[in-house]
Amino acid sequence: MTNSRNALDLALAGVARVVLPTFVGNNQSGLKQVTEPIGELEQDQWLVTHDEDRFLPDVRRVIERIYAVLRAAIK
Repeated sequence: MTNSRNALDLALAGVARVVLPTFVGNNQSGLKQVTEPIGELEQDQWLVTHDEDRFLPDVRRVIERIYAVLRAAIK
C-alpha cells in the first residue's frame, strides 16, 4: 500500500492499522491512535513559493491561510 489516501480509507473502514501523519490522523474522528508517534519518521514540512511571487497579495493570502490551517492541525 503506497498511497496514503488508500491507507486512510482502509483505516476509516476499520480493516487495517496504518501509519499516518499525525496531522491527518488526529483530524479523523473515526480513528484512534494506538502507538506513540514514530520519531524516526518525523520531519519538517516546508511551504515553498517563488521568491518574487510570494509578495503578490493573492499569493500571500493563500500562504497565510495554508499556514493557519497547518498550525491549527498540529495544536
